[in-house]
Amino acid sequence: MCGASSERAHGYHSRTVADVPVDGRQVVVHVRVRRLVCPTRGCRHTFRRQLPGVLDRDHRRTTRLTRQVKAAVQELLTFAA
Repeated sequence: MCGASSERAHGYHSRTVADVPVDGRQVVVHVRVRRLVCPTRGCRHTFRRQLPGVLDRDHRRTTRLTRQVKAAVQELLTFAA
């Protein structure tokens, strides 16, 4: 891709992602993200608007859940050593 930014809409993209459990119950978030068209003449690429700090690109869980899982793994590794 050329790297140009755009606000020209090309529909939406839906994603289902996991989030941190609440009261021991699984939380699933349905996210609808705007698809955009590259504004550069001749470039036909489309791309999704990113949600930094909430979702990493192409991940199926929130950044918050990823941090929580990493912390739990670190704790288990420390406990095992």
